[in-house]
Amino acid sequence: MKHTFILFTFLFIFITGTKAQTTVTSVKLNGNIVELTVTSDKAFYVGNNIHILHIGKTSFSHNKQSKKSLTFLIPESEFNVLADGETMWMSYGHKFNGQPSDEFVQQMAKENPNAVWFLSKFSKDLLKK
Repeated sequence: MKHTFILFTFLFIFITGTKAQTTVTSVKLNGNIVELTVTSDKAFYVGNNIHILHIGKTSFSHNKQSKKSLTFLIPESEFNVLADGETMWMSYGHKFNGQPSDEFVQQMAKENPNAVWFLSKFSKDLLKK
């Protein structure tokens, strides 16, 4: 039953959507938490799964969501050890082990435009203190 629901969810997302423009619009320090906001021109799907931000081999899922934006809450200590130049991307409901290649992420984003988003290369310079 669980697998059927997951399959239905991905099929629904795949069938009903077209590719949205999704970008990192803000990275701010709030106390000891870095708030990284991803904004889309289409509403993010809300269901029984979570959106996950991937930066290199590290994944973050704690976020605040509004209709067209997700703000990921990253502990400053974890943000500070991320390497510049790592691939930054987002997925809906799937955590990947290891670090997939840029080509794999871009292909997944092309095939599943409402479940995988290639964002950019990561840089600590994104943080506005």
